[in-house]
Amino acid sequence: MPALLLYLLKANGALVLFGLAYYVVLRRLTFYTLNRVFLLFALLFSAAYPLLDIGQLFARPQELGATLQLIAPDWQALAVPTPTGFDYWQLLVRVYWVGMGLMTARLLGQLASLYRLHRTSPPAQVLGMRVRRLSGDLNPFSFGQTIYLNPEQHQPEELPMILQHEQVHVSQGHTLDVLLAQAQVVAFWFNPAAWLLKQAIQENLEFVTDRKVLQTGLDSRAYQYSLVRLNGLAQSSSLVNNFNFLTLKNRIAMINKKRSSAVHLLSYALLLPLVAGLAIACSQPQVEPRKPDSLTTVVIASNQKDARTQNHLPDNLLYFVDGQEVSKEKLTQMDPAQIASMNVLKGEAFQKAFGSTAAGVVSVITKGNENSESVLNFNQKYGISLQPAASKAGATQVTIKGTAGDHSTDASLANSLIVIDGQEATNEALRAISPERIESVKVYKGEAAEKEFGAKGKNGVIVVATKK
Repeated sequence: MPALLLYLLKANGALVLFGLAYYVVLRRLTFYTLNRVFLLFALLFSAAYPLLDIGQLFARPQELGATLQLIAPDWQALAVPTPTGFDYWQLLVRVYWVGMGLMTARLLGQLASLYRLHRTSPPAQVLGMRVRRLSGDLNPFSFGQTIYLNPEQHQPEELPMILQHEQVHVSQGHTLDVLLAQAQVVAFWFNPAAWLLKQAIQENLEFVTDRKVLQTGLDSRAYQYSLVRLNGLAQSSSLVNNFNFLTLKNRIAMINKKRSSAVHLLSYALLLPLVAGLAIACSQPQVEPRKPDSLTTVVIASNQKDARTQNHLPDNLLYFVDGQEVSKEKLTQMDPAQIASMNVLKGEAFQKAFGSTAAGVVSVITKGNENSESVLNFNQKYGISLQPAASKAGATQVTIKGTAGDHSTDASLANSLIVIDGQEATNEALRAISPERIESVKVYKGEAAEKEFGAKGKNGVIVVATKK
């Protein structure tokens, strides 16, 4: 699965959990400021936590399962099968980007419309307060530090309430909340929870503002009548804080609702860590170390003289030289004579340790750096346990290192049985084969080798199939 889709899966899963917590437990509580904090935390946490390796803070280094060490003085190309067939994951990625592009265009269009309205609204003063004078039957609103209204559309006794209401929006920076909600809808447009949380944020801001206005001593009944009278005016934009938001029924109900008791504050103390913990736990599945496979597929290197011209390495791998990540191009430019060993790391345990969805990791150690600080730190960081193999001059050796619970097994294949196209062969015959002719190489070890090949396989078996 591409990294983008994995990120979206985690982030949107968290949004769903936060949305459920708010609508089921918190929405009907009158702690509007705490609800505002909860909703903003939901947006920021859901977007950020998939980018942080939280589980790594508590993880203990573990030895990688199915780790293969290939010591190849005559180093050449490492072949990894290229996926074939239609890639549905990439189709989903393209659909996501198309949807996000359309939502971005929609948001930019709303901002442009708001800017045109700003340009056509001349500055004015109403009851000593600076505003932008609207024309037409538009609902009063605020955006950023600016209040917009048409005084001619309102009765004189309503103007102080309207201005006071919008001034609360301005002083408490409610525009930032609205823009954050719009941004998460653009990023997660396909998730109903994102839309519901945007609505919840805008609704709760009105609850906050109504409470603040009424605390100044305004008559509650007169204020509610003003909301009803202004219900027929057109809403200017979903990006602004309107005096008469579309949740009129809910606003009046919450104005008249009895305040929640202090015991309900425990809901926040319990819900916030619970939801955050669930989101992290659901997105960090525990992967047990894989037992070493009895059958591992590798490609043997040979023909040092042709190594420079035949290093066609795949793009879906990570490459490290002496513990430092390098590009594929830099690796192919290395002098094969300087390479002491090449390690190929594969499997689910490797992916978890490296935090990557790549097909594998190629770790090259150059001569003289086998015990360098960078190499030792690299092996310690990723829990790699490798046993050097003593190689004869011109020989190619393979050492398999794996884990099964708390037990380790090693099988040296330096003196292994070699089978080429079903026939026993010598080391020299194996080295004489051109890499282009090799279809696959399978390495048997331990009980699997003896079961398949009898006593001859006690030191391991290398089975080579050439292209027909």
